[in-house]
Amino acid sequence: FPSHDNGIIDQGNESVLSKAGRILFYAFLFVFPIWFYPSTIAQVEINKNFFAGIVLFSSLMLALGGALQEGKIHFVKSRFFPLYLLLVISVFISAISSASPGASLWGMGFEAYTFFNFVIAGVALYLSSLALKRPHHVKTAFFFLALSSLVIVLFFFIQTVFAVDVF
Repeated sequence: FPSHDNGIIDQGNESVLSKAGRILFYAFLFVFPIWFYPSTIAQVEINKNFFAGIVLFSSLMLALGGALQEGKIHFVKSRFFPLYLLLVISVFISAISSASPGASLWGMGFEAYTFFNFVIAGVALYLSSLALKRPHHVKTAFFFLALSSLVIVLFFFIQTVFAVDVF
């Protein structure tokens, strides 16, 4: 686990909001593989989708608030961000001009091609560049993803090998 001085919490001049946004993003990274693991027959997928959106938007607001508080707002120079924004705009235009705009914007369940999912993916993409500024931030993010994967492997092992119905 990353140490206190270079892992989750930096000792530098980083604002509390930026730290809170990064910690919330780490929590999302830990919960994401577990939360979307298909363990039951009838899942409430749309609630999971909105949960992911709420957590990511909250993390984004905290990270942006921290950047404003620090007075250091910067954008990563990449051609990928404008291209993704163009994709989101084209998905939005396609959604509002479809036969069922509500289903195209929000979806009826957990469809991966709705406008809301494209926006969530864009927020996650931007937040990863905003919250994971240093190499040890990226290492910590991978640590939480690996820890979550370990939990899934243990869950799968207990459920299949020992035939114990956890859910």
